[in-house]
Amino acid sequence: MKKVFLLLLALAILIGGHSFLRQTEEESVSTDLLFDNVEALAGGESGVDIVCNNTGCVVCPLNGEKVGWVIERSIHK
Repeated sequence: MKKVFLLLLALAILIGGHSFLRQTEEESVSTDLLFDNVEALAGGESGVDIVCNNTGCVVCPLNGEKVGWVIERSIHK
């Protein structure tokens, strides 16, 4: 009877450990995905680097100020 109890206890510990490790792994994947999404949002959606120069009558898309000209450069390779 004692051997059966120890065997069931060992099995319960193994199953619990496996479940814990699997849950930790899934949280790590979701955390990585979260950081990737935050990085993508921080970089903007346009994929264009915008530079506003001088003073003039053109509206800068970055801040709405009046500038002389706007230079747009693609940041995608």
